[in-house]
This record gives sequence, C-alpha cells and structure tokens, in this order.
Amino acid sequence: MNERWSKQRIVQWLVPVTMVVLLTACAEQSTSDLEAFVNRVQMESVGAPLEPLPEVEPYVPHEYRAQNLKDPFSTSEWVKAAEIRQLEEVVDSGISPDPDRPREELERFELGALKMVGTFQNIDTGETLWALVRAPDGIVHRVKEGNFMGTNHGQIANITEQRIDLSEIVRDEATNGWRERDNNLSLAE
Repeated sequence: MNERWSKQRIVQWLVPVTMVVLLTACAEQSTSDLEAFVNRVQMESVGAPLEPLPEVEPYVPHEYRAQNLKDPFSTSEWVKAAEIRQLEEVVDSGISPDPDRPREELERFELGALKMVGTFQNIDTGETLWALVRAPDGIVHRVKEGNFMGTNHGQIANITEQRIDLSEIVRDEATNGWRERDNNLSLAE
C-alpha cells in the first residue's frame, strides 16, 4: 500500500512540472525571424495600385418564345416528320381503331406471344363458348366473342374448340390508312 501511495504522489507532481517546462519552452522562442521575413516581403511587393474592378451590367432575363418550334434536343425529329407526312396522305377507308375504347389486358401482348390453352362452356345455362388464353406472364385469361387481344386491335369474331378467330385493324402501307385483316390463334399442343 505504501508503494502504491508513492507512485500516485510521483505522478501527481510529475505531470504539473512537465506542463510548466513545456509551456516555458514555447514562450521563450523568438519571433524576430518571422517579423523580418514579413517586413522584407512587404517592402518588395510595393508596386502600382490595382486597377478598379469592371462595372457589372445588370442581368436581363431572356423570354423563350419558341415553344412551338422543333425541339433541337430531340433525337427522333426525323421519325416525327415521317409520321406527319404519313398522316397528311391518309386515304380514308372508313376503317379505324377506336382511340377512346378502354384497352383490355390481353392487348398488351403480341398475338404470337399468346397461347390458347383450352375452352369451357356451362351447358346448363347455355352460355357461349369461352376460350382460355395464357399470356407471357403466365396468367390464364378467359375470353369470349367481342373481347380484344393482341397489339393490332384484334377483336374476337368466333371461338371454336380448336381456335380463336380474330378481326384485326392494321395500318395499310399502300394507302396509309387502315384495313381489316383476319387472323387466328390455334389451340396449343
């Protein structure tokens, strides 16, 4: 216990004495060499006065008035121009898709990506024949005559146990209008 007491006493006296010695060493340094350097640099850098700053002109905002002109940053302007030319030369055949009709779920997929997987009919109620169609996402949908499927505005005209007959509305390149085209989706094996 006595030995421990002596170590604590030594540490208590040693720390303050060390601090006093270090502080005295810092205080005794001379800054005369630093003062001489600053004076020399000030004497050498005396020169001509600086030119006055240029006068700043006030900012005038610019009003953009070219909203209806061609977008200079669009990469597809040539495609839009071709579409406009096509629309100008359209021959009206009386056939066109209904742009206001709500789209059905199977119209998101190409007809070739859809698979007819079966049919069903409730004989007791005398319902019409329904077809079962599997979409690429794996979901099986039931459709009947009058429903739409495929990306070419294909409306189901007839359903048999072996296939679905559709009437599609497609763009006619020759007249730049619309025309009807028959297509079908056969039962997948």
